[in-house]
Amino acid sequence: MKNKRPLISVIMSVYNAEFYLDAAIKSILNQTYENIEFIIVNDGSMDKSLEIINKYMIKDKRVILIDHQNIGLTKSLNKAIKIANGKYIARQDADDESILNRLVKQLYLLEKHNLDFVVSRAIKNKKNTPKAFLLNFNKEEIFKAGNIFIHGTFFAKKEVFKNIMYDEKYTYAQDFKFIVDCFRQNINIGYIKEPLYILNDIETNISNTKKDEQDNSVSNSLLSYFGDDKYFAFINKQYGIKRNILKLLILTFMQMRGCAVAYKNIK
Repeated sequence: MKNKRPLISVIMSVYNAEFYLDAAIKSILNQTYENIEFIIVNDGSMDKSLEIINKYMIKDKRVILIDHQNIGLTKSLNKAIKIANGKYIARQDADDESILNRLVKQLYLLEKHNLDFVVSRAIKNKKNTPKAFLLNFNKEEIFKAGNIFIHGTFFAKKEVFKNIMYDEKYTYAQDFKFIVDCFRQNINIGYIKEPLYILNDIETNISNTKKDEQDNSVSNSLLSYFGDDKYFAFINKQYGIKRNILKLLILTFMQMRGCAVAYKNIK
């Protein structure tokens, strides 16, 4: 009998991730939901990452390789999105792991609640993240809490990814800009309280090594959203958009703009 389950395209970009890549790939290929394609972009790795990917290509026909010179995460993900065949697209980072029922749960909850996009919590250093109280923020308040949308847990209808795409002007915090663009386009987003992902807190993680650049990208993303608000422009000119200021002021700006995105917690 022909498999009628919707195909999920999992996309992952890899750059020098040999020490974590085996676990990341296995966490997808061993998912309880099997009807997937796994698009892996080798972004000019100089270690054994390509060798590891090729090993899995031989073992599993669901693995699709894009191999090119280093162009960065943002452009690499857009390349993967363009060739994705699935009805849905899911993200995976090369240094993290997905819990083995992640995809089936995200698919079920997205369809059950008629959503366009779902994310989940994660486990980091044996603790759930983000903290539970942050998930109680409603749709207008969500940016006040900072970015609680974990990139590796993104799961959405293909048309969401293909219509929005990652903004290639953003080398860092491209996931935050993507979320801002989702808010702008009134995408229906659901947050799964259960952790379905494992974050590895490693020293080479962008959040650790490129914090200033990442913060600047976050600031630029918010400017692109709130830039035509005179009050926001004044605050930015006087003080700069540092995260501590944003956490105090962002709710006001969201209310001024009347953000209508449907954001809700789901089980």
